[in-house]
Amino acid sequence: GDGAGGEPARLGVPDGAADATAQFQADLRQLGGLARPGFACDDDDPTGSGAIPELYTAELTGTAERPDPVITTATGTATINFTPGSGSSGQLISYSVTVTGLSGPASAAHIHGPAGSDATAPVIVPFTITSGSTAGVISSGTIASTGHPTISMDSLVVLLRNGNSYVDVHTGANPNGEIRGQ
Repeated sequence: GDGAGGEPARLGVPDGAADATAQFQADLRQLGGLARPGFACDDDDPTGSGAIPELYTAELTGTAERPDPVITTATGTATINFTPGSGSSGQLISYSVTVTGLSGPASAAHIHGPAGSDATAPVIVPFTITSGSTAGVISSGTIASTGHPTISMDSLVVLLRNGNSYVDVHTGANPNGEIRGQ
């Protein structure tokens, strides 16, 4: 989705989050502010059941690659949809990576983190490459666990929310990554 001023939404910012927060605050004022900081709910898991799905998008470009930007006409979009569940067994992340103009077939695509937009970070979740094409959907699937020894699904969602993760696509010509988005 689009961010403010026609900018693409950052990977860590759910589409419509500002509007939803403003509406929530307005609803609380109408209810007389019944919800107060410090009140607990029946599920203290910040990404647990009862929450609505969260959609994150990232526009992928060569100029966003780090540590060295890549000169390429390739672009892409990564879409990540987090569906909360009950504990780690119910949480799901579905993903799709669509590209155009890659220099060759994708050799890998991942979520990396934690990192800001000017830094690099280790792979958190490898994506499955589902097409050898240089244009179109090259990766899609669903994950129920990061498989990472120190980053849980909850931690990954926090990184997505805070803009501290990124997706990149690697090719034979650009083994360190051809396009990236955060």
